[in-house]
Amino acid sequence: MNNDKWKSEIYNPYNDAWKVIKILQEAYNHPELFEKYMDEVQRFADTYAGNDFAELLRSNLLLRADDVIAKMDEVSA
Repeated sequence: MNNDKWKSEIYNPYNDAWKVIKILQEAYNHPELFEKYMDEVQRFADTYAGNDFAELLRSNLLLRADDVIAKMDEVSA
């Protein structure tokens, strides 16, 4: 895979997934951010439709991260 394809197929979705997850940092204190989070997860899915790596990130990371991070926040509160 050349550098341009790597960037568009792997690097960009990975970075965008991180930006979406970052929303959850304040969601424990601001529950309305969970709705924003889900909107961004959908935007991510729309942006990277047809990209197998992005779908992996969405299904195995983004759609599960909110529950895990919320539980971690409860324990640390």
